[in-house]
Amino acid sequence: GQIRLKNSNLEIKNLYGLIKHNPFYLNLEVRNLGKTTLTLKHARVNANLHIRDFDLSTLNFCKYSTIFPQEIRRQLNNFKILYGNSDINAKIRNNRINADVELNNARGVYTIPTQKEVMQVPIKVINGQIVVKNNRIFLNKINTLVDTMPVLVYGSVDNIFRKPNFNIHINSKLVQRTFYKHLTI
Repeated sequence: GQIRLKNSNLEIKNLYGLIKHNPFYLNLEVRNLGKTTLTLKHARVNANLHIRDFDLSTLNFCKYSTIFPQEIRRQLNNFKILYGNSDINAKIRNNRINADVELNNARGVYTIPTQKEVMQVPIKVINGQIVVKNNRIFLNKINTLVDTMPVLVYGSVDNIFRKPNFNIHINSKLVQRTFYKHLTI
């Protein structure tokens, strides 16, 4: 690929690379980075990013990033992705993000500290879709198993960059064995 920085403009064209062994393709154009100091404050960003068969366990290292608010980092620390792959397609036009993530056959473990012991709850995402549109995340029909209990998750998170507003629905058919195993410790 080509990378060019001229005046206050950055261009990355046809960049193929690896993110922790995951191949990606990127086109990026950032205008107005600043004349004396590089900054994104007044920048205009346009980009295309494509990642095929992204290994979701790679995201385990992201949970320590300061890009996330402290409360979200604390919750992410309780979750570990064991395996699963996804195709990720993202476009940014005039600083507006549009992204699509297909989830199929991903597994993880959610750790719940209790007074007696640490409880680990296995979670399997059978299928579903996460869509990002500007400052909103949509959860589309995410079919999961929490241990052996089927759970459907759908809804949205609005205003994701400032003060998130959650409108998420969770439907489940209670499996008695799962309930006793994880909620009566």
